[in-house]
Amino acid sequence: MRRLAAAVLACGLAAASASAGDLVLRNCSLIDGTGAPPVTGAVVVIRDGRILDAGSASRVRVPAGAEIIDLGGATALPGIINAHVHEAFDEERLRSWAAAGVTSVRDMASCGETIEEGMEGRAESRRRPELARLFAAGPMIAPPKGYGSLFVESPDDARAKVAALAAAGVDAV
Repeated sequence: MRRLAAAVLACGLAAASASAGDLVLRNCSLIDGTGAPPVTGAVVVIRDGRILDAGSASRVRVPAGAEIIDLGGATALPGIINAHVHEAFDEERLRSWAAAGVTSVRDMASCGETIEEGMEGRAESRRRPELARLFAAGPMIAPPKGYGSLFVESPDDARAKVAALAAAGVDAV
């Protein structure tokens, strides 16, 4: 677990220093998420906060002048996505998820206090690499007295409320 945490921390550092030039993570076991076996002694090249190349040290070219972090054999893997969470509009929760390797979460059926505040919080999470990226599904739509928080009276009312949510910028309904 400690070795995995080192890789997650290094990837967080990579995102945080994205503007400082190329960053190379080396000496790791790379799980690429494709189902292929792990690559031992792997190298990951990051430029502008994005992975430019990853693979065996014999194949990946390390850019001149890159900052190099030796992961000491730790495991590096793609960020984990949690596609169904609740009450994610909370900085500490987003920070905790990111520290645990969860890079993105989709909050189902909430948006914070208001849609506008929710969209501001979502945008903030995407600017700060120490927070999990937040995707917002908006409030749960329901019939009157139903289970949810955004009640609709008719098909036309539902269409209008969905259009308003889309205009506000929610990622899903």
